[in-house]
Amino acid sequence: MAWSYGDTVLYRYGRLGQARFVRVGRVISDDAEGLALWVGPGSPQIESVLADGRGLREVPVADRVGNPGP
Repeated sequence: MAWSYGDTVLYRYGRLGQARFVRVGRVISDDAEGLALWVGPGSPQIESVLADGRGLREVPVADRVGNPGP
């Protein structure tokens, strides 16, 4: 499926069947080189956090293994 310039899309990333984040973006281009999206400042998004409310980037990589997820 090819997207057209200006289309609004949901950009999802996940692992093991669960979404880790979902963002709204606008298509800038979709061609043989790939899909380019623009996600503007303040765009709505849903992002996974740890059980204590911290984002994954707030935790050192070495401490991420074994931390309870969403």
